[in-house]
Amino acid sequence: PKIMQQIKNIHGIEGDYIDAYCADRENWLKTVVDEYQLNTHPEAEKSPTFPREMAKTLFIILAYGGGTTRWKTKYKIFVKDEKGDPTTEAKWEIKNIPDPEFIRNYKADMRRLQARITEANPHLTQQVKDLKEEYSKGAKYNLNGSVTSYYLQEWESRILEVMYRYCLEKKYIQNGNAVLCADGIMLMKKNYHTGIPAELEVEIERRLGFKLQLEQKAMKSGYTDKQIEAAQDFGLDKGAFLTGRVANVFRILYSNK
Repeated sequence: PKIMQQIKNIHGIEGDYIDAYCADRENWLKTVVDEYQLNTHPEAEKSPTFPREMAKTLFIILAYGGGTTRWKTKYKIFVKDEKGDPTTEAKWEIKNIPDPEFIRNYKADMRRLQARITEANPHLTQQVKDLKEEYSKGAKYNLNGSVTSYYLQEWESRILEVMYRYCLEKKYIQNGNAVLCADGIMLMKKNYHTGIPAELEVEIERRLGFKLQLEQKAMKSGYTDKQIEAAQDFGLDKGAFLTGRVANVFRILYSNK
């Protein structure tokens, strides 16, 4: 939402509720937690911050063109059968209430901005249409949401590239020892200090004009051997331009650093 807000402001697009969310995010997140009773999610007992993350995910989904239905489906827990496979019976789900007014208004602001992004990027829009025609097999899709998703991923990749280059120049990344993970970077602990996020904020604004707030995310838990084994994918590369491919591009581009 922060990137969307700054794009909106640069181009003079209306969006009071986007501004309101960015200015008072914690209260908005708390309101969503309370309205939808997210504290009743079973995971909340293990992780008190989990309901906040659920609420935060709602606003991210809305920014990418999705809606509350997709958000509710994402967190629905199904009863499992004797084999351990999920059934169609819900064990827990987000409270089924009409979207509160502030969510409807925020979504309307985002829809307006998404339409402008689609209109202003005809080349990208045509590429999205071609991809959908090839892979969606006639299924309906949200064009403005899809275009906005690719548009934001482009900016996120540029931001990540600025962060990666800066960390190389400052020797925070040595011998290629770093992990590009979604919109962040994992650095070796011995090369990290608490001032790095602030340094990166300055560099991002200097190079791209975005004022962002970066934060350190502590890695408090790992993965079990069972989880790692279940996540293995030895299938053929289908050509999707995912995070791993972006990471490889950066490594090739800056291999001499």
